[in-house]
Amino acid sequence: MLKYVKECPRCGRMNDELSEACGECGEFLGMVPAAPLRETPPEPPPPASPPPLPQGEPSASLARALYLDVGGACHEIQDGYIVGQQHPTSQADVQLSGLEGVTYVHRRHCRFELREDGWYVTALEQPSYTNPTQVNRRTLAAGEACVLHNGDRLRLAGVTLQVRVVE
Repeated sequence: MLKYVKECPRCGRMNDELSEACGECGEFLGMVPAAPLRETPPEPPPPASPPPLPQGEPSASLARALYLDVGGACHEIQDGYIVGQQHPTSQADVQLSGLEGVTYVHRRHCRFELREDGWYVTALEQPSYTNPTQVNRRTLAAGEACVLHNGDRLRLAGVTLQVRVVE
């Protein structure tokens, strides 16, 4: 019987075909296609040492990862990242382009923050706040933060993103 697995792109570990996160390093596997298990899997590289903790950050937060799925792409989000529309003047860490409705996304639309109790998104204030940030159809006021959970729908103006939180 042929067994299917997902190979972690970060550490090379073979995971069950239904896994959403790597059992070794926690990497999100939702976008990794399942493939037949090879007879002799390649030797995984040695695990990288974790990055040093900033002052005051709890060590449990290292186990949390946030990903945004949109238009067939998966974006890994880091603490402090800003998401916005791709533009030569945009300073967003994740710049969205080629998506229906992306022309209504601000160049600096929202910011993500990892706190002790989870991931938060904050709607950034704009000169004209006409294209809101929504979490599960709830509109955030400019400057308002909202906690995110796995499976939430984040809508930036005309673009909907699927939230993936890996603990």
